[in-house]
Amino acid sequence: MKSIRVGYVIGGLGLGGAERELVNQVKSLSMVGIACVVFSFGDGRDLEPEIEPLAPVVLIDRHWKGTFYRIERVLKLQKLVRRFRVDLLHSQTFYTNLYAWAVGKIVGIPAIGSIQSDVYSEIRGNGAWGMPSFRWPRWMTANSKPAYHTALELGRSAENTFLLENALDLAQFDMLAADGEVLPDRGEGILVVSVGNLREQKRHDLLLEALALARRSMPNLKCWIVGDGPLRHALEQQAQALGLLEDARVQFLGKRRDVPAVLRLADIFVLSSNHEGYPNAVQEALAAGLPVVATRVGAVPDMIQEGDNGFLIPPGDYGQLAERIVCLASQPSERVRMGLNARRYAEEHFSLERLCRDLIGIYSRVLGKSGFPLGVQSR
Repeated sequence: MKSIRVGYVIGGLGLGGAERELVNQVKSLSMVGIACVVFSFGDGRDLEPEIEPLAPVVLIDRHWKGTFYRIERVLKLQKLVRRFRVDLLHSQTFYTNLYAWAVGKIVGIPAIGSIQSDVYSEIRGNGAWGMPSFRWPRWMTANSKPAYHTALELGRSAENTFLLENALDLAQFDMLAADGEVLPDRGEGILVVSVGNLREQKRHDLLLEALALARRSMPNLKCWIVGDGPLRHALEQQAQALGLLEDARVQFLGKRRDVPAVLRLADIFVLSSNHEGYPNAVQEALAAGLPVVATRVGAVPDMIQEGDNGFLIPPGDYGQLAERIVCLASQPSERVRMGLNARRYAEEHFSLERLCRDLIGIYSRVLGKSGFPLGVQSR
């Protein structure tokens, strides 16, 4: 496998979960000498510095407009794929699945699509292109067991669909946890942290309602919300109306590159999403040794064992979310016990070595079934 070159296609390199997982995939393959190149449509460039020492990053202009911009992207991408002598393409965002598929057909190399969240949400979110993005790629990876099984239920072949769960570079995570940017004064009290884009899917509105309710019995609760997005102003208004902005009870920290350092100061982590794939935010919370209160969505139940390293609640139930936050906030010994279990789980399940083995297994199978001799350049 060492002589092949993998081309990754992604919508951008911002601070999202799919983008972070791409970094991990490139890192894991570089450990065994497999060459990569990243083709980005340029929606965010935050993670470019982490990738560039390991693999070239090629920007494909995201600002193309007009009737034929998709065709122009395909033509540009296929030229780049030929120039870099790519043997296999792997899309890293659902909407780029069709670009990888089309270029694979033109160039004559296998192309793998990906599912990074709930399958139905991915399909709905891409409108008329949703179902083709799901069905047309011959090969597909899904980053959670629920997404994998849903893909099979919707007609994808188990022969051509693979489970590829996320990983985490724990050594880098620990280093970043010890060396963050300037952080707000943590002060006294119990600090709850939530990390995620401020979009409807994440349901930060429910988190705010839960915090307001929980503070009736635990007035020393504070919360830092890390992330940015289109709902920030509305959420700040909601927090103001609930009296949560007084005395910095809730602070919106915006987009940050030092999430591990933020988590190091926290006592409890909360995920309130309506749907997820394999949420990196929960991975990082476990790596930070935090007890997690999270909605029972996507792969979250695979990571959170009820009462062992956290609690699971039904989506949309802010009352139960408040109860679980109060339960942890009022029991320091339980927070410590669950936190130790959380870190242990991360060390056992999130290694880059495991990710590397999974990728090599998938790529070997795809190349073998596509007629390319393994370990030999296809051109």
